[in-house]
Amino acid sequence: MSYSMGRVMKLLTGILFSFLVAGCANCASYNDESMFDYASKLKDIAQAIDGEVKFGDVEGLSLNDIIVRATANEPRALEYFSGYQLQFKIKDGNAVALMCDGNISLIEDAGCSAKVDKMLWNTPKANSCHFSLDISPICQ
Repeated sequence: MSYSMGRVMKLLTGILFSFLVAGCANCASYNDESMFDYASKLKDIAQAIDGEVKFGDVEGLSLNDIIVRATANEPRALEYFSGYQLQFKIKDGNAVALMCDGNISLIEDAGCSAKVDKMLWNTPKANSCHFSLDISPICQ
């Protein structure tokens, strides 16, 4: 069986196109308006956790206990994010929040800053749901 170079190129182009379409099928499109709302609420939670860490009596408390204390004035704040995954961490006395959709990172925020630090929903990448902010320069 003999194939011409043109047929091989068409076949390879078709295969490549199929992979591109399949790869983008997993990349959801996110509405800016709703994502800005999520970003604002996540920023507020990150700041509340950051404030609790810096000014509250958190000695011996788990991260979950700190989050509960920080959101005590608005206990349903975390429910707003149902359908998404939230992660929090404390690093060098500063709180960081991360919102993901499955394995896609959408928003990351250091609680020490007044603005949302990373808005990633316009360039969603698979397997990116992990903390990536360098908070040292942000939280000085």
